[in-house]
Amino acid sequence: MQNRTGLNWDDFRIFLAVADNGSLSGAARQLRVTHSTVFRRINSMEDSVGVPLFDRQPSGYQLTLAGEEVLEHARRMETESQLIEQKLSGGDLKLSGTIRVATMEGLAMVLLPPFIKKFRELHPEIRIDMVISSQVFNLSRKEADVAIRMGQSAPPEHLTGRQIGTVSWAVYGSPGYFAEYGKPNNASELKGHQFVSADSHEAHRAYAKWTRAHVDDDDIVYTSNVVMAQRSAAREGIGLAVLPRYLGESEVRLERAFDVGSELDLYLWVLTHPDLHNKRVEMLMDFISDSVRQLQPSLNYHSIADDSS
Repeated sequence: MQNRTGLNWDDFRIFLAVADNGSLSGAARQLRVTHSTVFRRINSMEDSVGVPLFDRQPSGYQLTLAGEEVLEHARRMETESQLIEQKLSGGDLKLSGTIRVATMEGLAMVLLPPFIKKFRELHPEIRIDMVISSQVFNLSRKEADVAIRMGQSAPPEHLTGRQIGTVSWAVYGSPGYFAEYGKPNNASELKGHQFVSADSHEAHRAYAKWTRAHVDDDDIVYTSNVVMAQRSAAREGIGLAVLPRYLGESEVRLERAFDVGSELDLYLWVLTHPDLHNKRVEMLMDFISDSVRQLQPSLNYHSIADDSS
């Protein structure tokens, strides 16, 4: 739904969420987007119509008179949108086409394939085009429809999406390595252990910095710019490695020595660009989000500790 002001249904959907919740944070939780996304879209909407739609009060966001008028029309749009969705979900139109997903190597090779298999069992006419890259694809140029990334900071504000999990890290080694050299219980026991880590091109990564802070350079016997290669080296007993839990726990030829502190935790995001949003993209994002949520205890050792208390 597009009009001459350049507003679309997504703008009114965000407007309704702020109106219903009375705050940006409440709207962000309801829509499962970032606080900054809601803030930016409301400001952009007000710029487009030329009048303020909300009064910013200490108690929250209150509708102005203009906002009250917009609310009436937005409710009608919401009703019409729901009717359209009900019509489509009733089976009159099948979901089909291609979704191009950009993500990192480890996620594409280990975490995502079981989810993609189940998604395609539900929607066999949807094709997944998986693009593996450590670079952030430009969703606004349609290099990908969906990006699944890990990082310690929030994604760019022009993207929409949600944080779907937290990935923790641990030190892993092979049973053969532990049998020969022993299993350390914490970072203070790493002295003299052989280690696998990132090369100079990836030395800026947090896990690489952690390794250099706790392991002597002479004890780092193997380096690579790819975490999956480091995982393989550790699996073969070349040395210990700091790995994200989803990589370490999924490899039967690796054992966890100990968990690393939360300073290495990475947030897992599923993102798209507002212009690329459609029903099949939304369904894939929801499916990935729900799947990761169920798997969260194995991704984040904090979850296991919380569940056992």
